[in-house]
Amino acid sequence: MKEVDTSSNLNSRIKLFADWLNNGGVKTIWSNHLLEDLIKVKFRADGTVDESTVSSVVRASLLAYEGTQWTPPHSSIELMTEYQTTLQKALFFEQIMIDTKEDFDSIYEQHKNSESTLYRGVTEAKWRIYSSLQRYWINEKLYENGTDYKTFIEKTISNAKKQNGGILEKFFKKNGISPRE
Repeated sequence: MKEVDTSSNLNSRIKLFADWLNNGGVKTIWSNHLLEDLIKVKFRADGTVDESTVSSVVRASLLAYEGTQWTPPHSSIELMTEYQTTLQKALFFEQIMIDTKEDFDSIYEQHKNSESTLYRGVTEAKWRIYSSLQRYWINEKLYENGTDYKTFIEKTISNAKKQNGGILEKFFKKNGISPRE
C-alpha cells in the first residue's frame, strides 16, 4: 500500500506519464525525437527507471505533463469534468492507492472498527463529486434557459419551502436554523 506520491522524483513522473501515454496520450505526440527517446527508456529489474536512459527531451516532457496535473480540472456549468490523474485528485483529497489484495486487506484491518471514517463508493476514481442537483443542472442543460445556477438553486429552495404546507421551513425553525439563510 502506498500513499499517492506527489513528490518530484523521476520514477513517479515516469509512472504518471506512462499512464497518460497508455490512455491515448501517445497519439497526441508529434515529435519523432520524443517518441524515439521514449523508446530508449529502460527499467531495472525492480521496476525503477534507469536514469541514464532518460534524455533531457523526455525529462522536459515529464515535467511539462506533471505541471498540467497541478491545476484542478476545468470547471464548467455545462459539463461534468473528471480528474485526469490521481495526482490531480490528490490536490483535493487525502487518498491511498490500493493496488493489490494485500493493500486492501491492510486498509480494511486498520479501519474496520472505525466510527469516524466516511467511505464514498464510486466505480471510477476520476469522477468528481457532484450533488444530484448539479448533475441535474448539467445533464438537463438548464443553463440554456437563461438562468444562472445560483438563481436556479434559490428558486428550488423557495419552491421546496412552500411544498407540503411549508414543512421544510418548519423543519428549519424546529432545528434552530434560520429558514431565510
